[in-house]
Amino acid sequence: MSMAAQIAAESRRGRLLFPLQPIEQESFQGYIVRLAEWNAFGAPKELVKALGLGSTPARQWPSRPQTRDDDFVWRLGVDHSVIDKMLLWSDPERASYDERVGRGRRVSLSGLRKQNYHREYWCLSQLSFCPESWDVLLATCPACQSDLDWSSLQVDHCGRCAFDLKQAETTSVPTKLRPSLAFMAGLLNRDRSKREAARQKAPAEFRSISPFMIFDLAALFGRAADPDQVGGFYGGSRLHTEGYEPAVLAQGARIILDYPASFCRLAERRPNSTTSDFFANLRQFGRLLAPVGRQLTDLVNNWEPVAHGPSRLKHNREEEGQWTLREVAEHLGVQNSQVRSLVEADLIAASTSRGAERSYQWFLPEEAERVKAILAGRISLATLSQTLGLPAPGIEQLVTSGLLHLNADSVVAALHSGPQFRRAEALKMLEDFRAIACEPPVVGPRMVSLEDVFRGIGARPKPWAAVVSAILAGNIAAYSNGIQAEQFRIKHLGVSEEFAREFVAGKWPNLLLVRGLPDSAGFSCAFSRSDAESHLNCYPRDLTWLRTHGHLPLYTDPSFRRAVEALGQELISSREIMWRWRVSPTLRESLPAEHGIARSKGPFWPRNAIEDHFRKMFRQANAPILSRSEWR
Repeated sequence: MSMAAQIAAESRRGRLLFPLQPIEQESFQGYIVRLAEWNAFGAPKELVKALGLGSTPARQWPSRPQTRDDDFVWRLGVDHSVIDKMLLWSDPERASYDERVGRGRRVSLSGLRKQNYHREYWCLSQLSFCPESWDVLLATCPACQSDLDWSSLQVDHCGRCAFDLKQAETTSVPTKLRPSLAFMAGLLNRDRSKREAARQKAPAEFRSISPFMIFDLAALFGRAADPDQVGGFYGGSRLHTEGYEPAVLAQGARIILDYPASFCRLAERRPNSTTSDFFANLRQFGRLLAPVGRQLTDLVNNWEPVAHGPSRLKHNREEEGQWTLREVAEHLGVQNSQVRSLVEADLIAASTSRGAERSYQWFLPEEAERVKAILAGRISLATLSQTLGLPAPGIEQLVTSGLLHLNADSVVAALHSGPQFRRAEALKMLEDFRAIACEPPVVGPRMVSLEDVFRGIGARPKPWAAVVSAILAGNIAAYSNGIQAEQFRIKHLGVSEEFAREFVAGKWPNLLLVRGLPDSAGFSCAFSRSDAESHLNCYPRDLTWLRTHGHLPLYTDPSFRRAVEALGQELISSREIMWRWRVSPTLRESLPAEHGIARSKGPFWPRNAIEDHFRKMFRQANAPILSRSEWR
């Protein structure tokens, strides 16, 4: 029996054929990835499913087993104590630890160069650094700019473009911050004894609470001491520290470790200020730490017991039912600075202030609701593209054709960059398609989705607007293709195979025209990698080949779109050949030997030669290749 057959047979019985011991401080996710590679699985998600951890997308790593599971340990083939230590099954603070474990993949480049495995610290969403190598953790591939996920069997490579992450540049945490950050990392250590050791370093006033809450307090102190630092808070009962700069956490650690002297220094009032900024911020944000709210209140009151001046004004405003600037910002889902910009632009009215200058801005709830209604009427380009099931170039065409319109409201423009659209108009278009689309006949022609039909259209933009207009006008029969209402997207609409063949062959020339160039849509749309793949009808690996061999600039280069369009005029992909003429790979691969037509650039073929050949072969008129100026 071959090795692959043995692995498959053993996996069906539930036990892995080749057990693997975890490395000290290795993360559970990294261990599963290494175990999947060791047992010849095609991808980590296959092992995840085999172990009964659920089947989820790679970016949404399944939750760790929450309770002791002897059967799970038996299937791994390792000692129970090893997995117990890794998953903290016997640790009474496991729940507090697990809620801080993120689902994305982050790595330390220096750590990977030292030893190629994924560390537990890298999974903790509240740490943006590695306490072993002192690298700032990398969460995005430097080559393709995509978020790192768990789809690859190699933790040191990007799962999308296979870039070797060890070759990227490293950003290090400043040396002066490291002692304080080591204390913060110790509070989140997977080993309970090491967490306890870190807690004992804190002053006696903080030792009655858990190490995790000490960490949250330190993060709160660091933020309150310097509110200009990067970072923010969630509403509710938990402090948000994801994405905090190491400097903020280090400052909070120093405040904890140097208590009470640190509070004494921070209690010094600034000129013309009734209350120290630090304590004002603690009062404002302290409600986010409900489990230790009383202790935090006592700490603040011991150092800043003043409850008059601005505090009294605040109390009076609250009794009148007015909202603070922060409350308005939370209600609108924006930043405080954005609300201030609305006030400065006279787009939202603030209540009359006390004196010539004020420390607080207050708003009537009705004014906040008015602005919220305006914001609810907008939809971003990315959301609109996902809702309708159309790529960004297709949205451009709909705007140019007058089927969609930009949202030009001043409030929307002040708060949101990039093109914004009218939500009601977009949703109505989707409902119109749902009403028009009918169920395909039980007995009849085979259906082909619009997305698949457009894979046979090359050397030009996909004519989304023309086809959408024809469907809305009833000139093309469109079918729901069995799609559920909540999953309905325009690209999934079905048309008859007969129409699809005629359309791709150029027998509907009016539907192939694109009314207007992208720059006439009234907004600038980023041309993404997926848009390029769609334009060239190619696979991701084909686009990577073009980029690697210098035929395309960087995806962020302003000339990227025009370069893709130029290549589309010159080249045709194997995928387009298959969809356009429905030929087999065998026939396609025989072209060099039998007809002298060879690939011209990597996986791509010369477009003119291929189209001439198949025009003669099938005796049909192909749609002509149009220059960019002839698209409209």
